[in-house]
This record gives sequence, C-alpha cells and structure tokens, in this order.
Amino acid sequence: MKNPIPELISDEVFKTLLDNKILRFVFIRNYAIRKEYKELRRTTDNTMAENILILRDKYFLGEGTLRNIITNQFLNQNNSKRYHDKYKNKL
Repeated sequence: MKNPIPELISDEVFKTLLDNKILRFVFIRNYAIRKEYKELRRTTDNTMAENILILRDKYFLGEGTLRNIITNQFLNQNNSKRYHDKYKNKL
C-alpha cells in the first residue's frame, strides 16, 4: 500500500507501522478521502454531490458512507475522548 500520509510520516515508518498492524487501514483510507475531497473542493467548481460521485467511483463506497466520512471527520475523536473521560477513573 502506498503511503497516503507522507506529510505526517515517512514511507519507511508507514510500512513498518502497517506491517506490525499498528495502523488501521480504515482510518488511513478515511483520512485520504477527506484530503482528496478538500483538494477537489479547492480545484474544481463541483458540488458536494458531484465530488462524492467522483470519490464513490474511486473508493467503491456508498454515497452515504462518503458523506459521513467527509462531514463527520471529528466524530471518532469526540467519541474516543468521551469514552476515555468516562472510564479513566475505573482503569
């Protein structure tokens, strides 16, 4: 798999993390989708629906799934924080 986040980590580190199953493919894919969507918005005059169709054809995901990935980018971070705040005293 090609490193979709070269601005964050080197190709060598990416490969090592992936080989050791430290990175989750879904999170990396979602990051790449959001990044590509932002680039489409910046470089084209397409509507959100048109950009989602472009991404749908590339990633083979449903329109609803792509819309959730694009619009709810902070959902996982917020849920994770609430979970840790709720259980931090019990650990």
